Amino acid sequence: MKRNFEEYSSVRGCTYVLLCLVVIILAVVVYRTRLLRSEDQILEEFLLTQSPEIQQVDVLILTCGRITPKIIERIKERDTPKRKYMIAFLGAVKARQGIHQLRRLVEDPSETVGIRTDSLRAMGAIDSAVALALAERHLGEGGEFSEICGAYIDSEILPIPSRGFWDAFWFKGHR
Repeated sequence: MKRNFEEYSSVRGCTYVLLCLVVIILAVVVYRTRLLRSEDQILEEFLLTQSPEIQQVDVLILTCGRITPKIIERIKERDTPKRKYMIAFLGAVKARQGIHQLRRLVEDPSETVGIRTDSLRAMGAIDSAVALALAERHLGEGGEFSEICGAYIDSEILPIPSRGFWDAFWFKGHR
């Protein structure tokens, strides 16, 4: 009888240790992915984050896409802080629902060359055929963006690299 109790106590102790580990791991995942925060809170955190440039989009990636519609709306506003990183986010996660807004940014000659280029690169990550066709259309218009389109067609400027959830979770650099 004593031996059965000791075996039971040993199994019970291991179960508690495993349960504690699972709870700790879940707590870390919930904290890192911002599951309990609203989209507005996540966006505010993103705008206030002073992380290295390579990790700017990580806060957005860790939302598993639930912030994407809000980002698409925000990039329409020219005075949005960190707009280029929002555009990069759409490309890094290959957000197909953002391709129409990215196309508008590329085709708008009143946008800065930087925003147009970032949008073209993000489109290239989402749908390379559409991005190439758009670059070819703007190739002959002259000016700096036309030169950038030529460089994009010649693969001198590459699409935004994808950055997955686990890359962002573990703070890995871009591939």
